Order: sequence, then structure tokens, then C-alpha cells
Amino acid sequence: MQGYERAKRALRFYQGLSAALFTAVVMVGVAYLTKPAYTIPKQSQIASTVGNYSTSDQATTSSTNPPLQVSTTPKCNPSQLRVLYGPEQQGGNTSEVQIVLQNTSSSLCEIAGHPGLQLVQTLGSSVTKLDGIWTKTGFSAVKLSPGGDAHAWFTFLNSTKGCTTTPQAFIPQSLYIIPPNDSIQIQTSWIDQTIYLCSTEPQYPSIGVFLPGLGGNYPN
Repeated sequence: MQGYERAKRALRFYQGLSAALFTAVVMVGVAYLTKPAYTIPKQSQIASTVGNYSTSDQATTSSTNPPLQVSTTPKCNPSQLRVLYGPEQQGGNTSEVQIVLQNTSSSLCEIAGHPGLQLVQTLGSSVTKLDGIWTKTGFSAVKLSPGGDAHAWFTFLNSTKGCTTTPQAFIPQSLYIIPPNDSIQIQTSWIDQTIYLCSTEPQYPSIGVFLPGLGGNYPN
């Protein structure tokens, strides 16, 4: 009788154990089947590659990519400059004369680009002004040491040759130069040259960009 009772208790134990194991297996299976294939990270955790570094590193490594070079040389102030005339060259019916800016100060400075140029003619009580036309778009900065020079080619018609209409003779008394990126004029006397204005040559008179020193060749 006692053996029979022990057998019944053992059977109930194994039945309970089997049920527990079965439940555990089912739960594991359900958990496995419902688990996502991967975990989607938050956007802030994604490192987007830009160049050789990630966006999360830009604050500390962007200094390895040098910024656009900005000149630390100050712009020449008109009070530091005086206007001179360089060599003059002639070809055909045009003359090319160098308009020179010289640094008269004791400090390094730079200029870059076209100057403003205006010629003034006085006839009796009337005053006529003539502006130079810019000829180029590309240029580089020119550094002027104390006593240093920069020149820009000024080109004008020196004869009536090539004009199909009656040209107008323009005899300037004064030349006004405005350094690049400035508004203050520097005045000097004009050289002893008559400028002719011709409707068939509207590109003259013209002024180029500043180049270093004094050049001896025709402008390009």
C-alpha cells in the first residue's frame, strides 16, 4: 500500500515538472519569435562620416582642415599712398601708362583689384569728368612694403586713327585715383597727353588691376 502511494506522488511530481518545462519552452519560443531582428539606434548615436572624421568629432578635429586663407595684412589707407606715373608705352593708336601707388608709410599694407580712376578737364567755367573702364575680373593682393610700388595699366586713344566718326579731344588737368575698396580720392596732375574719345572704341580709356612693382611690358 505504501509503495502504491509513493508511486502516485512520483507520477504527480514528474507530471508537474513536465508541465513546467513545457511552459518554459513555450515562453522561450514566443520570446524568440517576437524579438526584432536588430535594435534601431537613436539618430544621435549614428556617426555620419564627413571627410575623414565623424560628425560627433567635428568640434575637436575640424582644425585639421585649414580654413580659407584670410590675409592678416591691413589694407592700404589712402593717407599711406601717393600717385606716380611709371613707364609709358605706345602701340598703334593707343598709349599705355602705368598708374603707380607707392607706400609712403613705415608699415606694410596691401591693395587688391582695380582702382577707381577719373580724369577732370576744365574748359573755362565748365568741368568734364571721364571715368576709366575696368578691364579684368581676376586679381591677387599686392603687398606694399614701406617705399614699395604697385602699378595698374591705364590705356587710352592717343590719335584719331581708326575713328569713323569725329573724335572728341579730351585734355585732362587732373587725375583722381581711388584705391581698391575705398572711397577717398588721391589727386595728382595729369601728364601732357591728349586723350581722344571715339564712339567706335568704347573700351577706352580703361584701367587694369594692380600688379606688383613697376612692369615694363604691355598689359596682358
